[in-house]
Amino acid sequence: HSLGLPITFNWRGEKLSVVGNRLYSLQTLPIPPIPIPEGHQGPLPTQWTRLLVSTDGGHTWGVLDSQFYRTWQSAWTYAVDPVNTNTIYELVGEPGAVPGQLPQAELYTSVDGGTTWQLLLKQIAASPMIPKMSIGSEQPNLVYLTDTRCPTAQASQTSGGPLLQPLAGGTFAVCMSSDGGANWRTLTAPAQLATSMYGGLIDPQ
Repeated sequence: HSLGLPITFNWRGEKLSVVGNRLYSLQTLPIPPIPIPEGHQGPLPTQWTRLLVSTDGGHTWGVLDSQFYRTWQSAWTYAVDPVNTNTIYELVGEPGAVPGQLPQAELYTSVDGGTTWQLLLKQIAASPMIPKMSIGSEQPNLVYLTDTRCPTAQASQTSGGPLLQPLAGGTFAVCMSSDGGANWRTLTAPAQLATSMYGGLIDPQ
């Protein structure tokens, strides 16, 4: 159910993951009848994506990110701390966005299993792909966002020099935090990889 109202929808789970004894999925759901966001222009989307969790192997599901109903933001991607499943990161943006036509996104974190959410980063540029998120399996304080550089207002570059501008094309761009999202920095491209990066694996250490 959503917002306390029973709904019926076709199963469209994406980015399914198992962390601890919980099953997570992004689900495309119909937008319930709620007030139109202030200042909205153009046609209204009819569905958005929410982050759901199941604690019984997928038989029943609950919405974790109901806070974003009020701001009309849709879930793009997420990551769950493998050590403490109450810590969740979620990248949200305008519903109905498609790769290559993405508005800016915002990154939030929850430390109470999705009950409340706090803003970590805003004005995240996303082009041409939706950023992907990874965290260290044995060092969950390491958080990576690929396909984007860190926003200028909340991040510092690893070299200490001027911060790179938001991603504007198919060039290497990774934004990372080594302290669980408190501080962020843009990683520079290694010499052997000067084009694009659409994801990657993290050594457990």
